[in-house]
Amino acid sequence: MSFIFVLAVIFFLAAQTVYAEPVMDGKAMYIKYCAPCHGEKGDGKGPVAKAIFPKPRDLTTGTYKIRSTPSGSLPSDSDILSTIKRGMPGTSMIPWDVLDDNQLSQLVPIVKGFSKLFVDEKPDASIKIMNKLPNTAEAVASGKKIYMEKGCFECHGDSGKGDGLKANKLRDDAGNPIYPFDFTSGDNFRGGSADEDIYLRFTTGMTGTPMPSFEESLTEEQRWNLVYYVKSLCVKEDMASLHKNK
Repeated sequence: MSFIFVLAVIFFLAAQTVYAEPVMDGKAMYIKYCAPCHGEKGDGKGPVAKAIFPKPRDLTTGTYKIRSTPSGSLPSDSDILSTIKRGMPGTSMIPWDVLDDNQLSQLVPIVKGFSKLFVDEKPDASIKIMNKLPNTAEAVASGKKIYMEKGCFECHGDSGKGDGLKANKLRDDAGNPIYPFDFTSGDNFRGGSADEDIYLRFTTGMTGTPMPSFEESLTEEQRWNLVYYVKSLCVKEDMASLHKNK
């Protein structure tokens, strides 16, 4: 290896060090990327919060919509990391997958630090999904029946468009307006679109919103059937859109 080549490598590495953006810790990343919406105090009152709908999460409450833990429990670290990485489709919370996993992991303790609940309590163990049932026509038909019997249509609408009679009256725990998910808008669910992700939403509920947990009121089989029914609404809408655009 020639001396000139080694010298060139040294100068190249030095230049990279000089011109590279300084490495930020979790607090600095929060201030730069998260505080404009969630506020420097994590109270959801950042400078652009007034212009956002739905409103940014007030992190001081310790309540999180997306969890793998049971209803009433704090989220796990991996739940928080996953939400930051995936974002919340249909809201101003974009996916922060431009940050690597190391950077994302540094944000987790910063976010948790806004609520004393994470000091006083520990999250319950994540729910293990053990008995996934097959997606069949019978399961979808059963899911539709459950959808109507449990009153899902009152918020999400008869055909899942998010236009139920209660849709314009919903509020979150802070009293802010909130809207139900439109299942026909595409297979882009908050918290993930895999069957298992949606099953968890029906099992854990979405804390801080009117979306309840069905862990006690529906069996595992019924929850799977409900998953397959709401996903069938997405497929039908997508196929109709494809046909319309031909």
